[in-house]
Amino acid sequence: MIRTIFTIFLGVGSAVIIIMAVISFSKHRELTDDEFNVEEFFEGSMETTPSEQEEEETKKKIPSKKKYHSPHVVDYFNEITLGSEFGYSRKNPYKWTTDVKIFIEGRKPQHLLIELDDVVSELNTIIQPIDIKIVSKRSEANLFLFLGSRFQFLSAHSEITDLPDCLGFFLTNHNEGTAFVDLVRTAGQIDFQRHILREEVTQSLGFFNDSETYKNSIFYDKYSTVTEYSKIDREIIDMLYNE
Repeated sequence: MIRTIFTIFLGVGSAVIIIMAVISFSKHRELTDDEFNVEEFFEGSMETTPSEQEEEETKKKIPSKKKYHSPHVVDYFNEITLGSEFGYSRKNPYKWTTDVKIFIEGRKPQHLLIELDDVVSELNTIIQPIDIKIVSKRSEANLFLFLGSRFQFLSAHSEITDLPDCLGFFLTNHNEGTAFVDLVRTAGQIDFQRHILREEVTQSLGFFNDSETYKNSIFYDKYSTVTEYSKIDREIIDMLYNE
């Protein structure tokens, strides 16, 4: 059963909207092995909508360099950047305008450290206006990646009060973000964990929607163990940040 929650916060100067859709189980209860089917996992996300003034400032900071893209690429770009997992849409895509500095919290399994290094390196080969890096000091970070259990994540991030029952999660808010990979309910599934990490980190950069269009895309909406960006993934990342 899916329950949709709408929460509206009024911020200074603009309305900030956070929308969550969750699979309804007990609010803070880990599922047993019999209850949980990893191939039916749900990835939760939370995004804030920039004001029109902020969107205009973003356009000014990053000059436009238009390239030709085929219609199916443009359609996919619009689906992933202007849509949402929860059915609403935005007029303009969101993107970071400062360098992204990732700090790893919780566990640090070697295969995920390697995957994060790969993700950062690949993104930096595509994205030109900003740099993405991993930092060793929490005080330097603006994107916090938590690897561990749901309850450990909630304990470390008390500002998140209603986390969906999900295996991957991200929260993005104007050049700041948080991402989470559940290592307990995905234990032993190395490629699946790598996929979730890659997807959540990438989605937190402004690619808020999932899609069933391309199975080899990192944004594929169903169960996936894809651990590399497809050609169309790379093209829409380039479109968002370099045009």
